[in-house]
Amino acid sequence: MLKCPVCNFEPITPFLTVCPGCKADLTPFVMMNELEEKYVATLKLRIATDGELLLQKKRHDQLHRKYKSNLSRTIFLFCLLPLGYFMCRKSPSTDPTLSIRLQERNEQLQAVRAERDSLLAQKVRTIEYTIQSNDNLEKLGQLFFNNPQAGYQIGKENGIERDFYYKHLDVGKKLKINFR
Repeated sequence: MLKCPVCNFEPITPFLTVCPGCKADLTPFVMMNELEEKYVATLKLRIATDGELLLQKKRHDQLHRKYKSNLSRTIFLFCLLPLGYFMCRKSPSTDPTLSIRLQERNEQLQAVRAERDSLLAQKVRTIEYTIQSNDNLEKLGQLFFNNPQAGYQIGKENGIERDFYYKHLDVGKKLKINFR
C-alpha cells in the first residue's frame, strides 16, 4: 500500500495511478516502489549466491585434500611394487577432458570473483545482530536473505570460517550482517 506524498492520503493500492484525495499523478512513485523491490530481491540473490559459492569452494577444497592424500598413498604403494613402476608415471592431469573442465571452472571462478569484487566496492549497509540460543549460520541466512546458503557468507564475514557446519554459535556474540 502506498501513501500519497502530496496530501498524505492512505491507503492507496498500487494499481491506482492518480491519488483519490488530491488527483496527483502517482505513476513515478509506483515505479520507484517496484524498482526498490526488484533491487532488494537482486541483492538477496547475489548474497545467497556468494554463500553458496563459498560453501562449494569449501567442499571442493576438502575433496581436493582427500584425493590428493589418496593419490599420494597410491603412488607410493605402486612405486614399491616392481610391476607397478609404469603405473606410477600416469597422472590424472594428463586426462584432456579433466584439464578442459578445470580451465572452464577457473574461468567461471575468475568471473565470479570479479563480480564479487565489484559488489564489494559498492556501498555496504550493515546491521548488528546478537546471537540468540539455537541460532546457526543456516538459520541466519534464512532469516536475513531467505536462503540458508547465505549464512555461510555471514559466517565468513564475521570470521567463523573454522567449520561451516558449526551448529552452535556463542549466545550473545554480535555479528555484523552486510546488505550490499
